[in-house]
Amino acid sequence: MKIFTILMLLTCSVYSGTGIYPIKNLEINSSPKELAFITKIAKDAQIVGIGESGHGSQGYNKARTKLIKHLVERMGYRLILLEEGFDKTIAVNKYLKACSKNSNIPDPQNILKKLNSIYQNKSSQNLLEYLCRFNIKHPKDPVVFQGIDIWEDPWTFREIIKKATILSDEENIKKGYKKAFKNCFAWQVDSLEEAKKLPSWKYLLETWRLPVEEHRRCLAALFNLDFHIDGSSIKLKIKFHIKHAIRVASVFERFRDLNVFHKIKALNLRDDMQAYLSMRWFQRFKENKKTILLAHNIHVSKFQSNVVPSDHGSTNKWVNVRSTGENLRASLGSGYKSIALTGYKVSSSRDGDYPVLKRNDSLDYKLKKISERYKLGNYLVVDPKKNWIKKQNWWMHNESLPMYQNPSEQFDAIFFIKHSPAAVGF
Repeated sequence: MKIFTILMLLTCSVYSGTGIYPIKNLEINSSPKELAFITKIAKDAQIVGIGESGHGSQGYNKARTKLIKHLVERMGYRLILLEEGFDKTIAVNKYLKACSKNSNIPDPQNILKKLNSIYQNKSSQNLLEYLCRFNIKHPKDPVVFQGIDIWEDPWTFREIIKKATILSDEENIKKGYKKAFKNCFAWQVDSLEEAKKLPSWKYLLETWRLPVEEHRRCLAALFNLDFHIDGSSIKLKIKFHIKHAIRVASVFERFRDLNVFHKIKALNLRDDMQAYLSMRWFQRFKENKKTILLAHNIHVSKFQSNVVPSDHGSTNKWVNVRSTGENLRASLGSGYKSIALTGYKVSSSRDGDYPVLKRNDSLDYKLKKISERYKLGNYLVVDPKKNWIKKQNWWMHNESLPMYQNPSEQFDAIFFIKHSPAAVGF
């Protein structure tokens, strides 16, 4: 009996005194007490970023759904932003809107097939079905879903922007669209298969770089069109989407050039755009839509990250990768919070098995040892602000390129999963 009591005291002291809180399982239902630490950090936030060290991992997907349910039902979060093309997620939003108008839960598989393959799995399906059930019960206060990434086919931008010429009688807009169509060569085709036949597209695929003059003419036409759309009398809702498309298209063009010569600037440009779109959506719904941002850990982190190859002794480092979360923190201050999802043994349906960081200065390995030593189970919520974490830098998973950083600066909470297998498809 004495031994059992001592073990219980040791266990309690570990997770209360050092900021480690065991989570019973990854099932969607949980008590408010189980995620009390998440409640604490998200209570006064306006945007909460939920990250993951890699996409397409089943444990991460389940943990994310568990966190989303807690934030939606108990804390009033209603806007979800995803690291995905903003136009692709329109189908998801239409699905959720339809849920708020009837009592049936439509099968979301066809909707998920419109997104990246990393979201085409059972756990993503469970998330959409949960959100659908919520919207059925709360038709006047539904969850809204939007994308904030730059990855869209160029002809998607073309079709969105083309709406402006149809809805507007302004000659400057019509001329601006014609110039953009002429100078942005990818707009001149209707599909990837058609684009691949173009010499210019072949050149782009091989070098990720447009010929300089063609690139400049395209950007000039886009900026000119943006100026005229801004001053037009088109309905605000339509203008909102068209200006999104113009901004993302211009960033996409610049990203392709920068990716050849300066990868860090290209990555920074992408995250700047994700933050811009996040703030635009947040500002549009801010009266009643506290926001959840879903992306990689490196995107939701609150400060710049150092990303290095899996050979920990390498001097080849990606430094100063500015994050989406860093931009959001600059705009919202303490109104932005971030949660990292990380694990000791992680597999992804997209990238396979991630390297196991079996070393004492790996936080993932440290948490595994603590969970086993004190029998805390396979899932932990961790406060990275505790002294034992913030006193040093730690290795953490970031797909196949681990990060070496101080997580107390990057994140307000860490959700640790001992083993997260690859997500299972439909």
